[in-house]
Amino acid sequence: MGGPEAPKETIATPPQLRDVMIVPRAPARNLSGNSTLTVFQQNWLFAQQWLRASPSTRMVVEVPVDGQLADIEAAFTTAIAKARGKEITLCIGHGGAGSFRGLTQTVFDTLPESAHGMIDHRGAMTREVLDFETIAEKQNGKWVPKPSGPAKLTLSQAKIDSLSPRFELLTRLGDKLKAGGVGRLRILSCNIGLDAQFGRDLAKKLGVELRLYRGLVAMAEVAFTSPGKPDDVREQVWIVDDENDPEGNRPPTDDKDHASFHEIPSHRESTFPP
Repeated sequence: MGGPEAPKETIATPPQLRDVMIVPRAPARNLSGNSTLTVFQQNWLFAQQWLRASPSTRMVVEVPVDGQLADIEAAFTTAIAKARGKEITLCIGHGGAGSFRGLTQTVFDTLPESAHGMIDHRGAMTREVLDFETIAEKQNGKWVPKPSGPAKLTLSQAKIDSLSPRFELLTRLGDKLKAGGVGRLRILSCNIGLDAQFGRDLAKKLGVELRLYRGLVAMAEVAFTSPGKPDDVREQVWIVDDENDPEGNRPPTDDKDHASFHEIPSHRESTFPP
C-alpha cells in the first residue's frame, strides 16, 4: 500500500483582463421619452450600454456623487487591477480647454460633484494642478507657497491647500497606472485635446498613453418605442464637428444597434504618448 496521495498543486487563474469605464454612481432606470437626465445619469446610462455590448471584455466601476478624492482613487485602483495592457475610460462630468467657452484654464472632472462650477470642484484637474510644483514647495511635510512663483507672485496658503490634494492624487495615480501596465487612459470629456501642451504634460505626468477629444462630447437620450411595452431609452454619444450645430453630424437615431449607443467614439481624438 502506498502512502497518502500528495495534494494536487493548485494553479491560480489570473483575473480576466478587461477595458474599464469609470462613471458616476447615478443610476437612470425606468425611463420614458419624457425623462430628463443629469450629465452624471447620462454617463452612467451609456456605460451600462457599453458594458452590455461585450460583458466578457468590459467592466464598469462606479464613483459616488459628491464623494471624496479617496473614492476616485479607489475606483482607479480597481480599474487598474483589471486593465493591464487595456484601456481605462474616465467618463465623469465635463471638461474644457484653455479660454475656450469662457474657461480660464484647461480642466476636466475626476470626481462627480453637483455643486459649484467645474473649475471649483475639489476633484477638478487643471493647468494649475499640473504646474503645482512651480508655485509650491514642501516644508516640514506641508505644501506651502514658494517665496517667488511665476511672475514673482506668491499664492495664498488657502490656494495651495486646495491644489495640493489633487496634485498628490495625480502623482499617485500616475505611479499606479505605470505599475499596473495600463495600455491607455481615455478621458471622455469635451475639448481637452485642443490644448496640446496640457495633453503632453498630463501624459508625461501619468506615464501612460492618453486619448483626449478636440470636440464637444455630445450626449442625448433616444426613446425607442414598441406597442404595449415601456420605452427603451438609450444614451447616444458622439463628438461634435461644429459646436454651433451639434446636431449637424449626429449619428442615426433610428437604429438602437448603432455604435454610437454602445461604443466609445474615436472621432476627433488626439493621442499623447507618455
